[in-house]
Amino acid sequence: MTARIFAHPAELEDTGADYVLALGTFDGVHRGHQQLLTAMMDLAKREGARPAVMFFDPLPRAVLHPDNPPCHLTSTSERIRLLQELGVGDIIRFPFDLDLAKLSPQEFLNRHFFLPPRLSRHLKAFCVGEDWRFGHRNSGTCQTLKEEAAKHGIAVCIVPQMTYHGEPVSSTRIRQAIANGELAEARQMLGRPVTLVGCVQHGCGLATSSLACPTANLLPDGQQLPPQGVYASTCVLADESRHPAITYLGTAPTFRSDSQELLVEIHLLDLHADLYGQNLRLELAEFLRSSQHFPTPEALSAQIRQDIARCQRLFQGE
Repeated sequence: MTARIFAHPAELEDTGADYVLALGTFDGVHRGHQQLLTAMMDLAKREGARPAVMFFDPLPRAVLHPDNPPCHLTSTSERIRLLQELGVGDIIRFPFDLDLAKLSPQEFLNRHFFLPPRLSRHLKAFCVGEDWRFGHRNSGTCQTLKEEAAKHGIAVCIVPQMTYHGEPVSSTRIRQAIANGELAEARQMLGRPVTLVGCVQHGCGLATSSLACPTANLLPDGQQLPPQGVYASTCVLADESRHPAITYLGTAPTFRSDSQELLVEIHLLDLHADLYGQNLRLELAEFLRSSQHFPTPEALSAQIRQDIARCQRLFQGE
């Protein structure tokens, strides 16, 4: 199913359908988000309505704090792909800017949902998490939405937060787990592996020329990265084929002692192909070792051979 992408809630009027609309950031589309989506789709089925999702793009934090933008778990395109994979057919990618951030909760709802009333007649219900906030300085809560929506005969389904080890599952918590290298913890909260997504770029060619280990160089745009090091991983190509891989994340200090630019280099264990320009998904399976400086390229090459052998054993279940 191909998702229909809208830029504004009012565009839903033109479809002629009734809707149950889930609101949230959906960064990561983690298990808490998945619980919300399940509740939304169940409610839509009971109401005879279409399920839809609305999220802000870019993430509000990036607009409100441009000098210190947060890392994200999923790019916009990956967020849409994951939502589509979970069965969401209609997605509103609502542009977020400073003017929108200045609106009070009531102004936001009236301007974009309730006035004029044409759209509100097509909204059967909203679905939000119990921690959802909106409006100027996040002053609106799910209770604010419930009170305002009731004035227009629209129901609000408030979904309790999912917890993991006694604490709410959240995008912030998952980002911290990834930053700490806690891949298993992050995977439990995401409901899938920690994944890096990006386009293959031209690299400096050192891995091929000096190390006899050709790599695809990934450019993950603004994503939360785990600690520097070597990882066993699975690489998903544009055609959705899956390949065991070994991934290096770091500054390549053996060759680039004066650079702090992070590299993400992927070596496929079962395929030799020109991947330049392809968009890849990289699922991190297991941390193998930290990034380190080696005295010679030959010493690094020997370590890489050991890393590859260990990675192959992992994929073979040894």
